[in-house]
Amino acid sequence: MQRRLEPYGQLSGVGAGIHTTILLDAEVARTVAAEVGRAGVTVATVAESTWTNGDRDGLVIGYGNIGDDDLDRAIDLIADRLARTLSG
Repeated sequence: MQRRLEPYGQLSGVGAGIHTTILLDAEVARTVAAEVGRAGVTVATVAESTWTNGDRDGLVIGYGNIGDDDLDRAIDLIADRLARTLSG
């Protein structure tokens, strides 16, 4: 997961629990969350997951109740959408 997502934003919480956060521009986070959602992968944004988030946003990627194959597919989809969105 870390290797596939690191190029796109700052990762937090990798291997420390049941989710990882990747910090991103708010518009990028909203766009990617919506696009992967249409493909069947639910990913929350930091803004949706906190009471106050200041000027930081990103994606909250939960992996506490998902099999390895499904997680790999979801991470591939997220990385693909991040690459497309950030390349303009």
